[in-house]
Amino acid sequence: MKKNYFRQRDWIPRTSEVIREECLDAESLEFVLLSAQRNRALYEKFEDHLLTCERCMRRVRGLATYYRILESELQRPASPRLVELARTLAEPVE
Repeated sequence: MKKNYFRQRDWIPRTSEVIREECLDAESLEFVLLSAQRNRALYEKFEDHLLTCERCMRRVRGLATYYRILESELQRPASPRLVELARTLAEPVE
């Protein structure tokens, strides 16, 4: 009988699943971090790994940089050109 060496699924992990001690894919890592306050048990399953794995720490720093840049961009006023583009995209196509 073949052993199940890959306990992590390729999609976002669920709290009821057994999760391996290896690196998560980028989408799952972001999900774990963004839902850490709502789902503390899921975060705690990965906490030790995230704090000791250099690859995951780089990914976490990259995500933090991305969200910091996104937040600063959202604070800036939209240019008139961008507003016009949004209006044309929002108009119904006939």
